[in-house]
Amino acid sequence: MTSSVEQQYQKEMDALLPYERMERCIAMVKWSRELLERQIRSDQHPSSEERIQLIVARRIYSSSPMIVAHIDQRLDDVPG
Repeated sequence: MTSSVEQQYQKEMDALLPYERMERCIAMVKWSRELLERQIRSDQHPSSEERIQLIVARRIYSSSPMIVAHIDQRLDDVPG
C-alpha cells in the first residue's frame, strides 16, 4: 500500500520534464552527501578534508567491495 505522501510525490515527479527530474535527483544526491558529511564530521576527530570526503564516499559505495577496497587504500595514504 502506497502512502498518500508517496502518491503525491509520484504525481509531481511524473509532471516534471526529464531534465527537471534529473535536477531533482542531483539535488537529492547532493543533499545526501552533505548530510553524511555532517554526520561524519560530528563523529570523527578533526580530520583532513580529503579524509572526510573519502569516508563519505566509502559509506556511499559500501555495497561495492571493489570500490571500498580502493577507498581503503587511499585512506591508508591520507593523514588523519
